[in-house]
Parts: sequence; C-alpha cells; structure tokens
Amino acid sequence: MKISPIMVDAIRRLVRGIVRCDVFMRDLTSFRIGGAADVVVEPSGVEDMAALRSFLSREGVPHLVMGAGTNVLCSDKGYRGVVVRTAGLRRMETTANGSAPVRIAAGAGIGLTRLATQAHRAGAGGMEPLWGIPGSVGGAVAGNAGAGEVGTCDFLEELTLVTREGTLITRTRDDLAFDYRRGGLPPDAAAVEGVFRFELGDPRETRERLRYWTRVRREQQPWRVPSAGCVFKNPDQGDPAGAMIDRLGFKGSSAGGAQVSAVHANFIINRGGATAEDVLTLIRRIRRRVADEYHIPLALEIKLIGEGLEHADPW
Repeated sequence: MKISPIMVDAIRRLVRGIVRCDVFMRDLTSFRIGGAADVVVEPSGVEDMAALRSFLSREGVPHLVMGAGTNVLCSDKGYRGVVVRTAGLRRMETTANGSAPVRIAAGAGIGLTRLATQAHRAGAGGMEPLWGIPGSVGGAVAGNAGAGEVGTCDFLEELTLVTREGTLITRTRDDLAFDYRRGGLPPDAAAVEGVFRFELGDPRETRERLRYWTRVRREQQPWRVPSAGCVFKNPDQGDPAGAMIDRLGFKGSSAGGAQVSAVHANFIINRGGATAEDVLTLIRRIRRRVADEYHIPLALEIKLIGEGLEHADPW
C-alpha cells in the first residue's frame, strides 16, 4: 500500500524524530542496493518507537524495523510501507567501579564497534572479536552477530523490546533461546535497548586483541567495498560456507554489478551499479552448486526485504 500524505502528517505529529518520504534504500544499506521506501522514520526515543509501532499496527500500515542495514538486501522495487530505523536510539550508560563486572546500557542504534570500544575503555574485555563488525546493537542482538566462538548475545544481560503492537517488554538473557546467528527474540519484537555485562580484563591484552581482530578483518574480508557481510550461514557440520564456495571456484565470478569477493568467498560485493537481482542470481548459482556437490542446503545469513522479497528463498 502507498502511504498517504495524511498518514505521513499523522506520523510527524506523533513521533519525535526524523520522517522522510520516498527514500532510496540503497542510501540506507551497506550493500548500496534497493529502490525507494514510501516512508522512513527514525524515532528519537524508546517511547516514540513504541508509539509509532502501536499506531502503524492499529492503522494496518506495513512496516519493518531496521538497524544500520548492514546485513540486508533490499528489493530493487523498494519497500511499500514504513521503514522504522533505530538510528535515533543512541542512549549509552556505563556502570563501572574498577572491581566488579562492567555493565553498559546501549540503545539499539549504538554501533557494535562503539560498544566494544566503550567496554575496553571501561577496563573490560571479551568483545574484541566483534570489533570492526559493522552494524548496530539492535541488529547485532537480533542476529547474534559474532566472530569465531564469540557472539553478541554472550554478553547480553537484559533486553528491552517493543512488540508490533507497541508494548515495551523486558527479557533476561535466560529468556532468549539464542544460538548461532540467531538472537531468539519473540516474533515481530524489535530490540530497542540492551544491558551488556563484561568481565574486567588486562588493558594491554585487550588492546592487543583489538589490533589482532582489526588486522584479521582487513586481511581476510573485503574492506571498504559495499557488501552485506557474510551471505550464508556456516552449516552445522563440515566446512565453513566460504571454504566450500571457494573450492567450487566462485571467487571473482559475477552477475551484472555483483561479484563474489576475491578475498572471501562468502561475501558478495557491489562493484558499482549492482541490483538486487544481480545478487540473487549469484546466490542461486552458489546454493545450487553447493547442494549438488556437497548435498548441503546453504541457509541465508543476510535478510531479504522489500517488495517481492519478503518471503523469498532464492534457489
């Protein structure tokens, strides 16, 4: 459905924050791909987010909540409805006394790297493998973003969410059935703020680990080119997805403006002018070959959003 000017005016009166119309999703996602969304709203506070979701649900307006847009592929046709961004939820508060574990309350719009950096500055460690992962706290919790054996939810102590109906709810770490690349959030609920707990660590060791993971990312992943991170989840058993894709000779292969990275085969990059359909073409080729050769159905790690992609599972 197309959002009417009357509806846009009602949203502007309701919510503190930024309201824009006809915004290209390519400007809001790290892939730099995607047509226009009817309306994009960035509420400036948790209460505004709750009020907005409540209003949109009552009015039957399609909407999705999106963080920094670093693990999504948006349709070339854009999004018919309201995209609710968490960029305005940027409260961060640190509790530390030098002897007990450090706790940091962070809004969903806080960058994951900023959270890891703040923990380091407070004398805590553990999150270094996540330093440099693009994206925000909300999205990182929803997908349990991680590296190596470390995931975002490993540090989560408490999470505040807003349901589709606009109700604010709180869940503890034990309430969430998180696992590999899955935060275990209740259906249709969006994270708005989390409390993270970090153990104290040796500042020099923490600093060295930060440098190590920075070097790893720059050497082993495509750097400063548009992408959405790893495209596929690693299978439960066997080799990582990138290793299988590499052995099948996909590095450097392309479709239109999209290309399988020559640095890391589980990344698809936008060389310039890539469309969602270009990326989907590569995804289909890779999934079919991996299924034929290894009898493994690769699952997507990136999220597909927008007109025609809401329920897509490209094969």
